[in-house]
Amino acid sequence: MLNRSIKNQLAMKLTQLLTTTLVLSLTATSVWAGNKDPKEIKDPKEITQTQQFESDSGFYVGAYGGAQFATSYVNRHQEVSGGGLGYVGDASPTKDSWGGAGGIKAGYNFESFRLCNTMSMRWQPAIEAEALYIGGRGDDSFGGGGLGTARSNYNSAAFFVNGILRIKNSSCITPYFGVGIGGEYMTSSVDVTTNYAGHGHITGINSDDLAFAAQGLGGIDVKLSKHISLFGEYKFIDAINPNLSGAGGGGTYYHYNPGQIQQQVVVAGVKYNF
Repeated sequence: MLNRSIKNQLAMKLTQLLTTTLVLSLTATSVWAGNKDPKEIKDPKEITQTQQFESDSGFYVGAYGGAQFATSYVNRHQEVSGGGLGYVGDASPTKDSWGGAGGIKAGYNFESFRLCNTMSMRWQPAIEAEALYIGGRGDDSFGGGGLGTARSNYNSAAFFVNGILRIKNSSCITPYFGVGIGGEYMTSSVDVTTNYAGHGHITGINSDDLAFAAQGLGGIDVKLSKHISLFGEYKFIDAINPNLSGAGGGGTYYHYNPGQIQQQVVVAGVKYNF
């Protein structure tokens, strides 16, 4: 009887202990479910901003077209000699017409970083390689000496490595600016009108040269989708010390060293972001 009484008491105490443990466990679970670890709680606004600018680095390619609308020359001293002319002429520009432009580019956008401690404005550096064609024409008049006018057709193939800085924001429009260095291969075809007998019109004076070049640029990028964007861009290109010379008809010789040829170009194009 004594053993049975002891067993009954132990069973009751064990039942009470299990019941208490279960109640405490259920209570703790309920409290934890309603109150998450503070370390795991994040501000939804902060999460949205982080996701908005997360992993925005990557490669891109683009193509564009436009026009060269202004050209300036440091020196307009063009020389025409030989073939019985024996003349060095100074030509002053009377007209620099528009010319076509077009090119391709490929680059890499690095990860953006905050601007002025705000997530909505961010700097994004990029590096890109670019190749473009520029065409143009210049009409010049010589001062005295029996030479009249010179009409020049210029074509050039330029290539640059550009450093770009984009200003990202909460809109789909991203302004950017940059600088580039490279080279410009220039060709010219010049026709000269003279008052010399037998040299009334000298055609086919062709010349070419490869010169160091630099550019400054600025533009706006408009995002249409995750991968596609449109852009418009202004370029100021400066070719340093090109030296153009060549032979013309009738044993004539043409030489032109403008010092610098500065071209202003506007283009628009499409870009694919990987």
